[in-house]
Amino acid sequence: MGSSVFSRVLLCSLAVALVAASPSLADEKDGKPDPKSPVIVPYAPRMEMAQREVAEDEGDGQVDLAVEAEQYTVKVLNASSNLFLPDIERSHGTGFIVSLSEKEGLIFTNRHVVEIGPLDAQKIVLQFATAQGNPEAIEGQVAYVSPLMDFAVVRFDPRKLKRSKANLTTAPIAAPQEFDKIVRKGAGVMAFGHPMDTRNVATFGVVSGFHVDHERGTFIQTSAAINPGNSGGPLIAIHSHKVIGINSAKIMGADNTGYVIPINQVLYDFMTWKKDRDLRFSRTLMARYAFYSANKLKIEKLEKVVTDVVPGFFDEHEGLIMVTEAAASSTLQTGDLILSVNGTVFGLLSHVLDRIVHEAKESVDAVVIRNGKVVPLKIPVVSQKISELRRQVDFVLVSGLLFVESNPDVAWAVTNEKTRVRVGMVLPFTPAAELGTIPPGSAISGLQIDGVTYPVKRLSDIKQALKKRTNDDAVRFVFHPPAIAEGEDGRGHLLRDHQFDSPLVMRATHVELMPIDAVITPAELRIRDMKKSFDFMGSKPANRDWRTFVKQPGEVHACRGDLEDMGEDALQTLVSAHD
Repeated sequence: MGSSVFSRVLLCSLAVALVAASPSLADEKDGKPDPKSPVIVPYAPRMEMAQREVAEDEGDGQVDLAVEAEQYTVKVLNASSNLFLPDIERSHGTGFIVSLSEKEGLIFTNRHVVEIGPLDAQKIVLQFATAQGNPEAIEGQVAYVSPLMDFAVVRFDPRKLKRSKANLTTAPIAAPQEFDKIVRKGAGVMAFGHPMDTRNVATFGVVSGFHVDHERGTFIQTSAAINPGNSGGPLIAIHSHKVIGINSAKIMGADNTGYVIPINQVLYDFMTWKKDRDLRFSRTLMARYAFYSANKLKIEKLEKVVTDVVPGFFDEHEGLIMVTEAAASSTLQTGDLILSVNGTVFGLLSHVLDRIVHEAKESVDAVVIRNGKVVPLKIPVVSQKISELRRQVDFVLVSGLLFVESNPDVAWAVTNEKTRVRVGMVLPFTPAAELGTIPPGSAISGLQIDGVTYPVKRLSDIKQALKKRTNDDAVRFVFHPPAIAEGEDGRGHLLRDHQFDSPLVMRATHVELMPIDAVITPAELRIRDMKKSFDFMGSKPANRDWRTFVKQPGEVHACRGDLEDMGEDALQTLVSAHD
């Protein structure tokens, strides 16, 4: 699941309790709400009139705002499963309707609520409020996952709705030109969503400031509690009743500190996608970066070099972005300090660089400091359609070992640079699982067949080497096991290289002899059919087993267990029947 919010923030810690509605923002001082005293209002769809009467005037306004929010917010349930494993992961969040026509509705939510891997099947269920109180559920589809921020769009067909259709409306979105007037420090706000096993929970607070993350951009900081399940829901300005952001995350251990993606940033991304949904691209300079502080620039006596090009640079910026690695086909080099791209000076704000590159086509013009000198560059931009990125699946499945390439940046993989083949998973009821000595995360460096060692750097190397064996051959696999550290819970945890988003492996080499009972690649599997027919309810076990979808099933051995041995117990349905 995808899932990715910025690293210093963990999703939503549990709220200790929900308190009943009180005179809204009761702890006011000089007519302004106290940011240290958020009001948490559990809200029922049909609040009794007696409860409304005891609320004071401003409290009534909050209840009315919650009633409005209920009509355009949706509970988003996400069930996903890797195509090769029977386990199902479930998560949920909130979304809000931004577009509604006769045939299509569009919902904003968080990327981490709906994001999955390329080898995952997925079922999205949306719950809509009804006048009867019980929500109505239909399936939705992920239409767009932003490469720039924690934002996604889910599509649904309004024609499938019956009881809830008459109550639906679109969220009132703050226009870009009015955003700065509405979103100001101290302004009252309401976070609305469907946390945990409840629905329609409103939490009240204020805009307490703005947080700038160098990698992820600017966030609205609010004292309104963001609880588990509120992710993807709207942050609403109390005065104007307009949505000003998407609830995203909460700092672990920080009371009443939530982070919200500003709606003006989301709208820019959304409108760019909406102009042409098929030609949406992911773009990269084929380089990786690190932050280089102003203090380091001073130590290297590069201050004057910087200010000669950008006068007053250090009055506004704390440093520069340094290139730590670049593809051979890039004009960037390791150690380059990026001063500007396409005329924009951004200092340490790498999210600004990402957006500039995202809007480019074939190249960008940059100014860098290289070996103490200012150098102008034209840097090529590698583009790939997001639709292709999501469809691109490559692996080799050998005797239960699913090999994948660890490079997470698909555009780099296209250039055949900086890749490593690793064990993505070990499938149950296979020779590899019975052997039990090759953990997921292991890197493979070679295959030994008939006394000859074939080095492995790409998946294609495995495919070519295995063609040189006979059907009865056993093959030696040369592995580097993953680095594992013992956590506070006493269990082992796989260590990861966060810069390259891949497992760390040890220098030690293990050689394992493995019988070869099946070699499966995407060409041998009907992957699209697997995803479409995957049975999340557990009533059709065959639709949960990859061997069902092999194009020539006679070539696949029984793999130490028949379908009925796989523990396919009927699972609970994704949502309870409400009709």
